[in-house]
This record gives sequence, C-alpha cells and structure tokens, in this order.
Amino acid sequence: MRLGESPFFLLGLTPACSRLEVEREGQKLMAMLEVGMEEARRYPTPLGERERTVEQVRQAMADLRDPARRLGEELWAMLPAQPVPLGYADEEAARQRRPLVGARTLLGWGPSSAAVGAPATPVPPAAAPAPGAAKTPQETRTREATIFGASALGTSVVLALCGLPLVLAVAAGGGVGAGVWWATRRRTAAARGVGDLGPVAAAAREALRNPDPPLIGRAEVEIAHLARLEGEGILAAGLLSAARDDLPQARLLIESLEDAEPLATPPAVLRAAAEFLLADALERGDLRAATDIGRRHAERSPLLRFLHLAADRLYGVYLAGAAAELQDAWKRCPEPQCLAGLYERARVATRLRFDDDEDRAIAVQLPTDPLGAALVLHAACHRAPATRLRRADLGLLVSAWDRVFSAGEWQRILCARAALLGGGSPDEAATAFRDTVARELAALARAAALPLSSLKGPTAEAAAYRLRQTLLDEFEPAAQALRARVDEQRALPAADEWRAWVALRGLALEAVRLTGQEGHRQVFAPLHATGSHLSAWLYNARHESYLSNLIDRGLLSQAFAVGSDATVERLEQNVQLGV
Repeated sequence: MRLGESPFFLLGLTPACSRLEVEREGQKLMAMLEVGMEEARRYPTPLGERERTVEQVRQAMADLRDPARRLGEELWAMLPAQPVPLGYADEEAARQRRPLVGARTLLGWGPSSAAVGAPATPVPPAAAPAPGAAKTPQETRTREATIFGASALGTSVVLALCGLPLVLAVAAGGGVGAGVWWATRRRTAAARGVGDLGPVAAAAREALRNPDPPLIGRAEVEIAHLARLEGEGILAAGLLSAARDDLPQARLLIESLEDAEPLATPPAVLRAAAEFLLADALERGDLRAATDIGRRHAERSPLLRFLHLAADRLYGVYLAGAAAELQDAWKRCPEPQCLAGLYERARVATRLRFDDDEDRAIAVQLPTDPLGAALVLHAACHRAPATRLRRADLGLLVSAWDRVFSAGEWQRILCARAALLGGGSPDEAATAFRDTVARELAALARAAALPLSSLKGPTAEAAAYRLRQTLLDEFEPAAQALRARVDEQRALPAADEWRAWVALRGLALEAVRLTGQEGHRQVFAPLHATGSHLSAWLYNARHESYLSNLIDRGLLSQAFAVGSDATVERLEQNVQLGV
C-alpha cells in the first residue's frame, strides 16, 4: 500500500523537499536507528504508524535521488503524514450485528470450554488402502451396460424372492434399475443409521470438541479406511480441518455438500453441515451468510429454524410480528436454556435502516479538490477493517478516482514537478499511478469480499481486470497441476483428492463472486475441463461415484449460467448416472 510505504512519509519529508534535505534526513535517521533510538523506529502515515528500518531508509533515499522514481511517488505524498480521521455511519448496525463469540462451541461445533490449549499437529494417519489400477479417464463417464444390467437383474431376482414389493412398485413406475438402486441405497443407509451422524463424523466431531493429537489421529485413520468417501467422510474431513484451526479449508469442505444428492446423503450429515456453517457465520459476524444458510436449511431441524430466525432479526430484515415465532422456535430447540443469551439478543433487536449495498459505512471529511478527496477516501477505506467496508464505500472510492482521472489537473501537476526535478517522464508516472490505484482497489475488494462487477466506470473496469488476472494467476497453475496428476494416475487418499478439488473450486467461486459474468466465463472453461477429467477418473478408476457425482452437480449449476448447451447436456447425463 503506497500510502503506508511512501519514501516521503518514511523520511518525514514533503514533495517540496530538496535533494540535500533527503540526504541529510536519511543519514540522521540511519544513525538514530543504528544506536537504537526509540523515536526513530516508527513514523506516521495516513494509514497510521508504521515501523521504520535502516534498509527502508536506505531504499527511500535511493527512490528520491532518482527523478523518475520520485515523480511517481509525489502524488501519493500530497496527503499530510498523519492518520486520516475515520468514523463510521453504521455504528448501530455494527453493534447489532457484532460477532457471537463462541457460537461454534455453544452449538456443539467448536472446542469445548474444557479443552485447553491450541490443537497440536495430529498424529500421522495410517495409509489408506491403495486403489486398484486406474483406467484412462474419459470426459463423459461410462460403465459397461452388460455389467450394470447383469447386476441389476441379479439383485432384482434376489430381492423379489425375498418378498420386497417396494422394488416391484418402483420398477413399475420408473424402471427396474432405478427401483433396485433406490432400494439398495435405502437399505445401506438404514444399516448404518441415517438418523445418526455416523461413526466417522461422530469421531471427527469429538476431535473438534477436544482437539488433541490422539483423537485427531484416530479420526484421520477412520476417514482413510472408508471404502468410499461420501457425505459423512466429507463432513468428517471438514470438522478435522476445523479441529486444526484451519477454518477456511473447513468451510470449503463442508460447503461442498451444498451440491450433494439428497437421496444419497444421510439427512443427519446435511443437517450437521448446515449447523456448522451457520454457527461459523454467527461467530464471524457474517449475518448475511447466516441468513442465507438458514433460509436454505431452516426446515432440517428446530435448531436451524431458530438460528435462521435469530440471524434474520439480528441482520435487521425480520418481518413485523416475528417475535412470537422466534420464541416458539427457541422453545422447540433441544436445549433452549443454552441458547437463552442468543434468544434474548435476537428478541430485543430492532429493524435497521442501514442497507449493506446502498449505505456507506465509512464517514470521513473530504477536501474539495478531486485528488485530495480521492486520496483521503483511499486512505480511509484501507485503514478501516475490511469487514466494515460496504459496497457503497467501494463505489464512492471508485467514483472519486474516476473524477480525478477524467480531469487533467493531476497530470499538470506531474508535468510541473518533472520540469522542476529536471527528469522523469510525466506519461510514465501517470501510467504507473493509474496501475497502482487499480491494483490497490483490486486488493481492497478481495480483502473485503466486495464485488467489482456491479460498479461502473474505467477505474472499476481496470480494478476488475487486475483482480481477474490475480485470481487466474492463482487458479490456472493449480488446475494444470491437478489435471497433470490425474493424467499420470497418481492417486491420493480420497479425502486429499477432495481437498485438492474444493481448494480449486474455491478459487473459481471467488472469481465468480468478485468479478461477475466476465470472470465466470474466464474461469469456467478450465474448471470444467479439470473437473470433468477428475470426475471421470474418480468414477471409472477410483470407484468414488459419490465424489464424481458431487463434482458434476457443482459444474452443472455453473454451466447453466455460462456453459454451452452441449456442456449442459453432457453434465446432465453424468449427473443422471447417480452414485
């Protein structure tokens, strides 16, 4: 961030300083730092105080000796070297929407209050059974019809002899194959207890509540020895990531169950996934995400219904007269007394007039000149915590830079300074300044998770282009590495295969959220090529049909927006193969 790294601020000088002043001040600061004088260790900037080192002072002197490099820094140093006064217009909203500290622990999806210390490195799990010889993957998965037909016919005969009229009824309505699949799926689910979380996920949940190496290691072993990684195994892998305090990966893993086939996934697993994600959103204070999760899953359990209503009220979007509904949902929870604090906080919440998309959260006094106003806004938005920024703040900042770049005053300043310095190209300095602004706006939008696609104007387009390039630079090597590993048939344990896929998918979804339709088009083609390749390999060679189906269902949901008709049709055929 140039406003925090400007050589002028670092040396305590202004753009009007002479070369002699640069040398004198630089030598003085280096001498003070070398003898350990405390007053020389920090320096003020518009973003707040920063640390100063001898190496930084030496580099700042070199930058200001060169007229071309100095010219590019002078515009940034037009702000006073003091923190920009910062206020907030959303104090009521921030207070009401503050994070619910310990929400995951309170709801049973975090370390228990008795757990002491941070989780250590887990015991290395036992190696998973090596998969059989892998076949060459195909983009459209296939199985021999004769094998499926023979197995279906054999199973039909056995079940019919056993007197299962359910199979015959389903076969009459939708075909023998579908009836056999449904009956065998239901029998398998009943045998392992659909109503329960499952032994592997239960072990991972226990490791999450008591994150010590033996428990984590045992849960890892259980995941590694699953015959196939299905919904329970994915949930367990996510809970173990949370036990290691790797919450970003835990979210990616558990969020991937949003695309799961409901008939092939125990309801308890889907319910647990929703509870974890909702509790995590409450703990982070991301009530928009909490309301979205609750809206999709409120009917899965009384607890989810209560959490959904509480998040809606805290977010300030509840309907009038919903207090009675909230109380009823609270009383229906398994242990309402444990949730009394959340209930009371939601009960007294008020309807908010603050809108995250339309209202500004940052309140700052702006000067009248366009460049000064843009610099102050730029400093204020970078100084504020990323979680406090709103789309309207980013829009105002982008508009301020558009006004600067559409006028010619800033370029005239560069021309006048170049003449006084006796060197430097105003055009090159102007191009570098624009690029720096676009790059820093892209980084700001990513840190605050604010989409640039909804903003208009040349500055927004330049920042969106920078952000797309940054995300693609991270995405494409990861996609190529995953596809190369599949080509070489270098198998990983199923849980690690899934971690690799959800990490890649997470980068793609970030590009879609932040850069809109254009980013979606650019990222979908490589994501689809890699995902289809991995899906075919998992289905044909690894016999991980659940994971394969989950990949195809996720790709299909995106293909409707940007894929061709042929791509949609092929993915629909793959999804219909089931699990």
